[in-house]
Amino acid sequence: MIILYILWSVLYSVFSFSLTDPNLVLFQATWYQNFQQYMWEVFFKNPVVLTTAYLALIVAGFAIYVAIYRRFHSKDSLALAERVEECALYRTTHFSLKYIFSRMYSKAFIFFILLVVPLTFSYNALSHDVFNYMFNAKMVVEYKVNPHEQVALDFPQEKWIRFMHNTHTPAPYGYGWTALSIVPYMVGIGKFFLTWLSFRVFSIASMLALYIALQYFSVEMRRKYLSLPELFLVFCNPLVLIEVVSNSHNDLWMMAPAVASFGLLFAILRKKYVPSQLLATSAALLFFSITIKFATVVLLVPWLLLLVLHALKLFSLEKITQRVSYPFMLSALNFGSNLVLEKVFALIPFVASVLLFLPLLTVRSQQFHPWYLLWVFVWIPFIKNKIWKFVLLVLSVSSLLRYSPWMYSGGFEGSVLLHQKMITWLTVMVALVGYYAVFYKKKPYWWK
Repeated sequence: MIILYILWSVLYSVFSFSLTDPNLVLFQATWYQNFQQYMWEVFFKNPVVLTTAYLALIVAGFAIYVAIYRRFHSKDSLALAERVEECALYRTTHFSLKYIFSRMYSKAFIFFILLVVPLTFSYNALSHDVFNYMFNAKMVVEYKVNPHEQVALDFPQEKWIRFMHNTHTPAPYGYGWTALSIVPYMVGIGKFFLTWLSFRVFSIASMLALYIALQYFSVEMRRKYLSLPELFLVFCNPLVLIEVVSNSHNDLWMMAPAVASFGLLFAILRKKYVPSQLLATSAALLFFSITIKFATVVLLVPWLLLLVLHALKLFSLEKITQRVSYPFMLSALNFGSNLVLEKVFALIPFVASVLLFLPLLTVRSQQFHPWYLLWVFVWIPFIKNKIWKFVLLVLSVSSLLRYSPWMYSGGFEGSVLLHQKMITWLTVMVALVGYYAVFYKKKPYWWK
């Protein structure tokens, strides 16, 4: 199954060039020109073939993904997991970068690299956003203008705007992302292909940043590192692979500091006092996340509530300590308050995922873009509600399937948006009915 998944990655990467913009030339080599012409003739000019091939790839990708994940829950795998969890390093009270990076030299990490490398050299077939990232950085570095105030059409002489979308609007992201995007642009030294490739590598770096943040969050929340199945569930999901690596979206750069902010806040709230420097760092991380994309502003609600609860806890314990002098009662009160705190910590991933899901339903989001689900999906290893977890997994499938009406019609004209919404939500409804029928103890009459 692992070999099949790597093969799927290669096939998708090849398929992605069927949607290369006709006025974009990535390579001048003859072999590439012949290959590109072949992909256009076979797929691009035949919407039925294009859509069918895409649907087959997505269904196959998720089938392999689910099959591998199910293998983690076989008897042998569960027995191995139990032995791993007994390891002192796996269950810990202190986060160690050395430990999480030492785990990256395992066979699992090699598999992940083999899975990602083909997608690194794929084309961003389903999104043009990376071209906007590139040109906005170019506006800052070369033209010395603010991309949040000026638009790409202000530079009609630029060749890069030929294959950009949203050339008539200023940068829709925060200043934090504009600052970050200068890094891969400088690496690309102003050359289109090198810049395009450096942005793709930069997207992979966002996965590394999220890996560190999730492991830190896991240690501070539940006193253990993420297991291999949990890591696979997030980082090897086809939605994450395609939207982050192939389409080069910047959403994980928003989520990594947000997750780290809450991990640091958990570490602070376990103390008997609130260190101002650590609290400022946690706030700065969340603020930086908001400056990349504004969606994480909703996380201010649980962040502030945690501080209020901690303040109330300290105030109550101080008042009780002044009146009670029995060590046993004080120990019991401390234990009880810590137990409540652990329960609150366990709720944060679910609350955060729901809060980040709500913006997807607003008019502001215009439509449920598939990569928006990444905001919610990164919390899935910590979500204990099985139905919500199942819904997120189904949405990761339907979010990629919703590209099919756009492919078939060649644009967003007509009823494409309606069909996309139907695919997204009807898939979830049908899956929930199936989930109810299979797992609910009392089977409906039609199931019999």
